[in-house]
Amino acid sequence: MLDEVELLAEKEGVHVKKHVVEESDTVGKAIIDYAKNNNFNVIIVGTTGMGRVQKIFLGSVANYVIHHAHCSVFAVR
Repeated sequence: MLDEVELLAEKEGVHVKKHVVEESDTVGKAIIDYAKNNNFNVIIVGTTGMGRVQKIFLGSVANYVIHHAHCSVFAVR
């Protein structure tokens, strides 16, 4: 899926950088740490995947990133 997104973005002149991060306590923290360490100005994160009840009990990666990121976060649904 990422390869398809990369191809579509490149056709529009948008450079996409992909990197798999495995060193962190949580996915949200890994995203924020990576963005901070690489001087990102914005994080784009999807908001689908969990239902309302799951978010209450398990938390949400997007919600975590939105509330803890050092930079702007663009949430896409």
